[in-house]
Formats: sequence, structure tokens, C-alpha cells
Amino acid sequence: MSITKSYRTLSKAQVYLDGNGVEVGASFVHKSKSTSYFAQHRNFEPIPNAPFNDEFDRLVSSQDWTREEAREQKARATEEELGYHYGFTKKEEGVETSEKEEQEPMLKGYQALCDELGKPKHDTVLGCIQELKREPFFNIIDVIDARRTGKPAKGYTDFDDFASYTLEPGKCLDRKMIHQTDGKILQSLLQDFTWGPQDVHSPRFIRSTKSRYGLEKERHGGVRSGRVSRKYPRKGDYYRPIRA
Repeated sequence: MSITKSYRTLSKAQVYLDGNGVEVGASFVHKSKSTSYFAQHRNFEPIPNAPFNDEFDRLVSSQDWTREEAREQKARATEEELGYHYGFTKKEEGVETSEKEEQEPMLKGYQALCDELGKPKHDTVLGCIQELKREPFFNIIDVIDARRTGKPAKGYTDFDDFASYTLEPGKCLDRKMIHQTDGKILQSLLQDFTWGPQDVHSPRFIRSTKSRYGLEKERHGGVRSGRVSRKYPRKGDYYRPIRA
């Protein structure tokens, strides 16, 4: 009889393999979609209830990353921690799934975000995204920490107050890296501070959101036209982690 041994962290699994003289490529060790980003690195023991920024700074100090790599990894960490803590799952490579099966875990993840932030849940991904982009606004790092530390995220009804808070160190992410790492969850939730809060009911927003996230066949209710024209100054090449 063979016995399969599992490990809660990648580092512990790698220690076992190294100690037993097993040489494998990095891709051999499976990174579960239900595993925290911080549990996927060698020579690092994660602290599950540590604030996101503290944990990421500690991780950076244990890795041989350049500044550019650290920026990229922070975008990746934010995307993966959102997915891990709120139940988003990704399609397994090589596995055929229907459109409904592919969107169901996405919907559950967005609904979990709505629950956490005290917002009404919707029965479509688009409806949830619209709800999450409306006031009150929440910072994404705080939304992750709501699950990591148990401290509720603070909501802002005034967009200027939210913008000022999000511009504080550690609260915003590099736009280039978000797109480079293909962070779909992040992209759907971020606010662009150039124009201020978006009109999430405008035909343009609905069309672009459906197209970007493959929601063309998803049914949706009525549409209200309109455009937010007020501009907000952009400070640096960043998207501010919007309220999630």
C-alpha cells in the first residue's frame, strides 16, 4: 500500500523533497488553487493572520527579487490572496468546462466579497461587479486583511476621502504590473482616479465589462445611461486599489 503525504505549505513540501534526495522541477510541486500566495514560496513560513503588507514585506526580505520583480509579485500576491480568501477559483488547464461551469466560481467569489462588505448580492457576475464599484468604497488591501486579520474594512461614502486614504503608502498598486500579471479580479474592482467613480449602469461600462470578462451571454436587467464627467488628478502611473 502506498501512502500519499500532503503539506500545508510549499516550503515544507520542498524541505521534505530536499531531505530525501528528490530532485524535481518547480512545476512538479502542485500549487493548489485553494492555497494562499504566501504558502507557495521556499524558505518562507507564512503567518496566516498577519496583515497583507507586513507579510509581503517579510516575504520580499526572504527572496532574491529585484525591485521590478517585487512590484510584479505584489500585484500577483494581491490577486491570488483575493482569490484564496474569497473563494475565486480558476479553470484547470486542459480541462473542458461549459461557460456556466466556468462562471460559477467567479460568481461565488464576487458574492463572497459583497457579503463581507455588507453589500447586496446579485445573481450575475456583472451585477456583483457593479455593486462592488458603487459607494461605499473599500480599499482592496483592507478587503484582504478583513479575512487575514479579522479587522473589518472601512467603507468611504466620499470618493475624495477614499482617494486620499488609498494614496497612502502600501494602499495602491502598479497599473502596469496588474495588467502584466493578468489580474482579472483586480482589474474588475480597481477605480481609475482620473475620472472618479464610474457610472456602472452606463451602456459603455456594461459592454466593456461583459467583453473583458467573457460575460456576453450573461443576462442583465435595465440600463441607465449617463456619464460621470468630474475629473480627479492622477498622481503617478497607478490605479488605486478601489473598494472591493
